[in-house]
Amino acid sequence: LWLWLHRGVKLDNGETITRELYERIHAEELAKLAQPDRAALKEAAALLDDLVLNDAFIEFLTLPAYRRIVKLEN
Repeated sequence: LWLWLHRGVKLDNGETITRELYERIHAEELAKLAQPDRAALKEAAALLDDLVLNDAFIEFLTLPAYRRIVKLEN
């Protein structure tokens, strides 16, 4: 997703992937999910946003995820 966004990839329907498109689809998909623990879902969604919307490519999901886990446990 990061690469598609930063390269301006076009979808099959001709729409270019932009920050606005990502945010719209992200919100639509989150709204579809039924999750008893909304806090965990919000945290996962925020992590995805950090990875996709970051100016620099983050190579390993585990590094920012671990920082969030440690922060939640404290």
